Amino acid sequence: FQRLMPVDALRIRGRHNAANALAALALATSTGAALGPMLHGLREYRGEPHRVEPVAIIDEVEYFDDSKGTNVGATLAAVRGLGAERRLVVILGGDGKGQDFTPLADPLARHARAVVYIGRDAALLRAAVGAALDGAGVAQLDAATLPDAVQVAAGQARSGDAVLMSPACASLDMFDNYVQRARVFVEAVHALALEHGVSLESGQ
Repeated sequence: FQRLMPVDALRIRGRHNAANALAALALATSTGAALGPMLHGLREYRGEPHRVEPVAIIDEVEYFDDSKGTNVGATLAAVRGLGAERRLVVILGGDGKGQDFTPLADPLARHARAVVYIGRDAALLRAAVGAALDGAGVAQLDAATLPDAVQVAAGQARSGDAVLMSPACASLDMFDNYVQRARVFVEAVHALALEHGVSLESGQ
């Protein structure tokens, strides 16, 4: 085995992103690409906007925008990827588009400290995953708005945790699109940082 770089040198978080980075390196090196420039590129790569995108660290809790997580599969990847490293408080909900939410139950039971439900299909989400979360001692809470959900999530999170907004749903019940949902989330996190006297420019 060859040590390439520490996982925390990657700006993109989660075990799934580290696995993707290794796959990309393997493919590129098989074509003769030089390893050094690729490792530099990986260190600088910030990922796609609204895909498990780091927003802030407030009181040793990191906040992530995964507003592009508009379906169960995307949220599963985010929960498993981030949850491999820490406990999560997950903000879920919106327009479920008739999806089956039950595949979320076991990963949330394993990786979440709490789940905060928002949006039109909050009750359907709770019905699909609630029993598994109750059995695992995962707190379940409701919020009327996304800014409220950020406040509720912050109250549940502990030092070292992550708050992950990965709705597993479309945004159109509450927002114009997923970009607006992301903007509202980021603004709410920035407001929370101000309340706590945290300067986001310093990344603290």
